[in-house]
Amino acid sequence: MMKRCIEIFTHFSEIVGGNAGFVNTGWAFLTPPEVARPFRKNLALQQDLGINTREISKAELLELEPRFDLRDVGQIAYEPDSGYADPHLTTTSYIQAGCSRGLDMLQCTRVTALRIEHGRVMGVKTPNCEISTKVVVNAAGPWANGVAEMAGLSIPIVVSREEEILLAPPVGQKPPQLFTTGPTDDESW
Repeated sequence: MMKRCIEIFTHFSEIVGGNAGFVNTGWAFLTPPEVARPFRKNLALQQDLGINTREISKAELLELEPRFDLRDVGQIAYEPDSGYADPHLTTTSYIQAGCSRGLDMLQCTRVTALRIEHGRVMGVKTPNCEISTKVVVNAAGPWANGVAEMAGLSIPIVVSREEEILLAPPVGQKPPQLFTTGPTDDESW
């Protein structure tokens, strides 16, 4: 999925149309020495899937971003093609592309039931109307399992609260150009 996303975001204007605000930053995944075996297994899996990722040394990472403290780092995976997109621009561009191809979009409209005939979803019911369609996209986020259950399916979604923190670089310094992350224990891999 990630490989396909990078392909789409890199060529977004040609594939979707509009702008996703994609910024290629690269991505580094840092792990402690005790997860070397799962790290290499995961890296090999990504490479087998065609993802442009490789292990790099601490010295190579410091060439890309010299401000890292790498004392507790054992292994580093690097994906030079990775980056991030602007969620608002991406969503707006997808909606505009869909509308130009005949998409009807109803915002803030709750699905109350699915119309199923002969084992196929044929439409959706809302508080205000019934919509016949051959394709239904379940984009209900944390409520997706509720919609799936209307079709007799189960999506094991676990909603959890996550904490985020934004750090500003010291005055006169640029922010790091890489996304970095890493597991806290062997179970994370």
